[in-house]
Amino acid sequence: MSISIKVSTKSNVDDAIKANHKANKLSILELCIKIRGEAFELAPFDTSFLRNSLTYKTNTVDFGGDGLANIQPKANEGYVGTNVEYAIYQEFGTKHTKPRPYLRPAILIASSPQQREEIIDLFNGVFDDMMPDAK
Repeated sequence: MSISIKVSTKSNVDDAIKANHKANKLSILELCIKIRGEAFELAPFDTSFLRNSLTYKTNTVDFGGDGLANIQPKANEGYVGTNVEYAIYQEFGTKHTKPRPYLRPAILIASSPQQREEIIDLFNGVFDDMMPDAK
């Protein structure tokens, strides 16, 4: 699947730029939501504290409290993570415990070909909504 934009006037250029910015924001948000969801399913749990602490943040949306309070995403950036101190040891292990990764596999799952197609469809949908006369 590909994305194409026909640009014929200054107005069309302005509309295309606006549509591109909106589509980028929505695509990044959608990817953060998917990664957080996959990480939630994969995270090791005993008390579910780690799972419930997972959050995401973009430059327009902050989901889940202060887990990423010190992070200020720039445009076209998104973060998924937690502020739980032992999370890194779960992800990477220690010399006494095996790693139990949840965040890195979640990124791989969320970037699968099927997920990419969904993001492209979302992106194209924004252009269709904002530029109905463009071909």
